[in-house]
Amino acid sequence: MKKKLMFIATICLVFILGIVHFVFASESWTDAKRYNIRKGEDWKTAAADWQKMGANKTTDQNIYEVYTIGKTMWSSPVVRLVNSENYPVSNEIQTAPSGRIKKGRTNTAQIGHAYYLSIKPGWNQASENGSIKLQMKNY
Repeated sequence: MKKKLMFIATICLVFILGIVHFVFASESWTDAKRYNIRKGEDWKTAAADWQKMGANKTTDQNIYEVYTIGKTMWSSPVVRLVNSENYPVSNEIQTAPSGRIKKGRTNTAQIGHAYYLSIKPGWNQASENGSIKLQMKNY
């Protein structure tokens, strides 16, 4: 009888640990990506490595966050979330200064679907070229 209870307790513990791991993994930051920003450019999703930064929506909260690791320009580019067809699913926010987080609050994405960061230069970008390194969370 004791062996059976130990087996059931072990199975329950493994199940609970799996759920906890999933919850914490779903609220983690994406890998950092660097974007090259040119004055006058339109919206784009491709980073400097030609890959998109994306994350699945995991909750029914209406927020997403963008963390600015660093940037080489004075101005703050504008970001938003888009779906795989580049259709906007959130509001636009200006990126924060280096080392800070900015929240978007009108994310209308569907739970379980992947969404991508789209970026364009800020209205006040004075230099022709610059770059910014970002991470994001999609709740």
